[in-house]
Amino acid sequence: MTTSFETGLRDGTWTVLPEDTVATFVVRKLGLIRVRGGLTVTDGSVTVAGGQPVAATTTLAAASVRTGIGKRDLDLQ
Repeated sequence: MTTSFETGLRDGTWTVLPEDTVATFVVRKLGLIRVRGGLTVTDGSVTVAGGQPVAATTTLAAASVRTGIGKRDLDLQ
């Protein structure tokens, strides 16, 4: 059985608005502690074909990394 649904996305290549976008992440430190953070998106695009996203690109500003711990942020930068 195949299930399909309509995403409402129009085909084309769409530009990400960097002033409204932050990439967030969650990683595990030593397999135990979750570290959460974010980076500012400086530009990007999403390509939609057949109503489905098929490709995405983005550029992140490494100097904007924020995890809530200043020393860790500096180390990551």
